[in-house]
Amino acid sequence: MSRIRILVVDDSAVVRRMVRGALEADPELEVVAEAPNGREALLRLKECNPDAMVCDVEMPEMSGIETVVAVRRHWPQLPVVMFASPNRESAYVTLEALHAGANDFVTKPSAVAGTSMAAVMDQLRIDLGGKLKGLVQGPGDLSAVARAAVRYAPAPRPETPVAQAPVVEVQPVAPVIAPSPAPAPALHTAIASPAPRAIAPSASPPAQPRPLVRHEAPPLRTTRAGRCEAILIAVSTGGPNALAEVIPRLPKDLAVPVLVVQHMPPVFTRLLAERMASKSALSVVEAAQGDEVRAGTVMFAPGDYHLAVRREGATVRCVLNRDAPENSVRPAADVLLRSAGEVWGGNVLVVVMTGMGQDGLLGALHLHRLGAPVIAQDEASSVVWGMPGAVAKAGIAERIVPLNQLADIIALRARGMR
Repeated sequence: MSRIRILVVDDSAVVRRMVRGALEADPELEVVAEAPNGREALLRLKECNPDAMVCDVEMPEMSGIETVVAVRRHWPQLPVVMFASPNRESAYVTLEALHAGANDFVTKPSAVAGTSMAAVMDQLRIDLGGKLKGLVQGPGDLSAVARAAVRYAPAPRPETPVAQAPVVEVQPVAPVIAPSPAPAPALHTAIASPAPRAIAPSASPPAQPRPLVRHEAPPLRTTRAGRCEAILIAVSTGGPNALAEVIPRLPKDLAVPVLVVQHMPPVFTRLLAERMASKSALSVVEAAQGDEVRAGTVMFAPGDYHLAVRREGATVRCVLNRDAPENSVRPAADVLLRSAGEVWGGNVLVVVMTGMGQDGLLGALHLHRLGAPVIAQDEASSVVWGMPGAVAKAGIAERIVPLNQLADIIALRARGMR
């Protein structure tokens, strides 16, 4: 298999050498060119046609945001990963770059006492290299662990409160795949699919999204009529822009809480919550230890902490922990979904949105078996169809819908409607 060809753009020669060294330690990656600023980057793009680009957030002459805007104008499908410092100012600019069309970001490694340079380089290779490969190569198939879980997952025990609730048997039906919007929002159209090897600059509009793929009908299952006590959202790559299409459109009288796991580091999650709060009629916060989970509130898992929920009498509260990462991430959606099953059983709506990897699959499978409906974002409107694609391929997605329909579906389900 040919190596993925990468352009590295950063005004620091030291950083460029570090990124090159980390990426080229992976036999699947190759740095074919470097540039000290955005202007030079545009020239290098014309010369070498890379498969992906790593771009610094803050640069002289032409900032990271300006560079992304220019790249999107001429190379609308080129995967772009921003390289950001882990501070509030850089996080703010990074979110702007994502809004301008960057696909994802990685924070620059910082020196920690006792951490060797080799360990720092290994982590950079895993984080940055993994995102580049995911964006260029696509999500791949279900992992062996996930396949085994889908096949052999145990049914809920009879003694659980959920099993005692009335259920309605339904016949298996094919997932409902709603038509994609025409045209899709420019940002998502521009980055919906990985770029091919040869990408020539062009002023033509972005390519049309790939046709939707219909999946096999889900297995026979039980569902609960009506009641919804919480909305649970799992999202990763492409999440900030996707959430900006959903959260501000939720009605101000939403009668259930919304809990969101977005894969992001500290500072970024708080800033993202603040951004959503400024656009939404709902209260949007970054969750803190012991916070009460209230109807009409959107709560984000904080960066580097798993978010779970726990019932204390009539109150449900947030529980944060720094247990080991799951699915190589912390926060992990699976942690929230498992705990939600203990608190609400199947009386929740699971929404799996754009994202790399398979986080949320096992948790969604568990809740699905308790009777919870699972909704997946469609492939055409996803930056990476990894997480939503995993639940679709597992046959547990009740509906597979475009991004611009998710808010309406969430609002209907919150009211107990289908």
